[in-house]
Amino acid sequence: EEPIVQPRNFIAWNLGSEKMTIESELDCTALMVWGTVGASFCVFAAFTFLLQWLDVHRFVKHPTPTTPAALVNTTTSLFHAIIVSNLIAWSFFVQTGLWENLALATSPLLTYSVSISFGYFCWDCVHMMISGLDTEANPFGLWLHHFLVLFCLGTSLTHCSYMPFTSLTLLVEYHSILLHARRIWLWCVDRVRPSYQVFRVVHYLSIVVFRLFLHPWITYLLWYSYDLFPLKWVWLLAFSSMIVLIFINVFLFYGIYKSDENKLRQSTLSCNVRSDGQRHHSKKND
Repeated sequence: EEPIVQPRNFIAWNLGSEKMTIESELDCTALMVWGTVGASFCVFAAFTFLLQWLDVHRFVKHPTPTTPAALVNTTTSLFHAIIVSNLIAWSFFVQTGLWENLALATSPLLTYSVSISFGYFCWDCVHMMISGLDTEANPFGLWLHHFLVLFCLGTSLTHCSYMPFTSLTLLVEYHSILLHARRIWLWCVDRVRPSYQVFRVVHYLSIVVFRLFLHPWITYLLWYSYDLFPLKWVWLLAFSSMIVLIFINVFLFYGIYKSDENKLRQSTLSCNVRSDGQRHHSKKND
């Protein structure tokens, strides 16, 4: 008789045969989860203050009033995206059995990854408030995104279940790496360089793969995994949150495209003005 999967147990996978067994000694504990959350919060806070101490905004070529705080925040987000996306990808790569039960299967590495992300998003909310970044363009969309992420991650960590589904949504951090790199590029590098046009193409492809394809695919998996969720309100929360995130992703793609077009147009105009001025100055000297 096959063992019954309990939501509060880890499923340990035999990586050779990909068969699962329940190991009660690996029960998800509050100390493991919330200790990692607290440590993550402190590490990202310390990293943020280190960037402020290093005065990284001195490298900015196109500053705005909020650029110093925004650059620090974006660099911290980039640090988080690199760590979490690779941890989760590695978990699914080495523990292929996780795909057999995306609602209840889990592993310590997935739990640590989700806990790290939860701690980071908590710190990000605090940093945005104390630095005034929560008043930037489209604050409603930003806070809605963070609320949904924290609520879903928190629910998963509280029940020590649904980790594969939760972790799959965090693979979007692969796009976030390029998204944050784009912001840093626009602040610190000339926008009209040909290399930026190549970067734009790669960036748009990452949006398509990790946002416009990945999230609808996860929503599709959720729809057909209804019976795997012991708590139906959790399924409803996850499914409705994914629908909202799909719409947020569409608006994000449109906003990035319009922003790129406007910034490139402004940069081209400024370059043309400088070139015209130099030619006019040369003629006067002649």
